[in-house]
Amino acid sequence: MRIRHWIAWGLLVFVILGVGGVAYGFHAAGYQKFVVETGSMVPTLDPGDLVVDRPARGDFHVGDIITFRHGQGNDLVTHRIVEITPQGIKTKGDANRTADAWTIPDDFVVGVVAFHIPKGGYVVTFLSQPAGIGAVALALVALILLWRLFFPNEDCEPGEKHDAEEAGDSPDVGVAATSAGKHEAVSDDAEGGAPLP
Repeated sequence: MRIRHWIAWGLLVFVILGVGGVAYGFHAAGYQKFVVETGSMVPTLDPGDLVVDRPARGDFHVGDIITFRHGQGNDLVTHRIVEITPQGIKTKGDANRTADAWTIPDDFVVGVVAFHIPKGGYVVTFLSQPAGIGAVALALVALILLWRLFFPNEDCEPGEKHDAEEAGDSPDVGVAATSAGKHEAVSDDAEGGAPLP
């Protein structure tokens, strides 16, 4: 029915807007997302995981996982804090045997990991490419076509549907619509196609 049709599409729009609203809220609050590219933080973080960092406010503690720059370039690393000294912060990857060679100042820290989504980085990377956007558009078109295929009469008005019982089981009796929109039983054997009594 038409009501079920609108309920389904309403739920889809609600989910899309909900996800978009949550993502915008995190972004407005200063949260950032990063994709893990190496295995230096295994088993805590695997390659392909998506990490979401809260803004760095200087309140760092040993054990925090932070994302930071370790030089003047733009390369970022996500490792765990193992020591905080007057000279700066020392870090180490969970999978590494020794601590990192560098000591970083507080202002090199980009963010502190708030949570991570296993394998979510693959999804973000895919959707950031033109092919990914095209795949999403194609999936939406396919969803619409499948809906039309499995629910072909969902958009029909009740008055437009034919009642099969009015036609009967006889092969010689059909249904004809008059100009007034009413249905009459017509016999193919009747002369001149006259309506049956």
